[in-house]
Amino acid sequence: MKVAALALFMALVAPTECLSLTTASPRSPALSIRRRPVFMAEETTPARAKDEEPTSFTPPPAEKKQDFDLSQYSMTLSIFVSFVLVKSLAYFGIMDVD
Repeated sequence: MKVAALALFMALVAPTECLSLTTASPRSPALSIRRRPVFMAEETTPARAKDEEPTSFTPPPAEKKQDFDLSQYSMTLSIFVSFVLVKSLAYFGIMDVD
């Protein structure tokens, strides 16, 4: 029983070792890469031009609300008219939509 369990364990471990990201040898080149600290460079602020205006954080003025425009709803109204027409014809028995 122990031999079968050991064989099963080895059969499962062997394929997973080849998928491992690290190697077994501590002297391998993959593990001996020296890590250098990375420092971010300080950003210098560019000098502003003398004629440049400072940034304003106020929101832009609100747009004037437009009046109701029927052309924006032409698709919706045409679908509604088609629906009412078909339902009316079905109600009066002129067209069968079952």
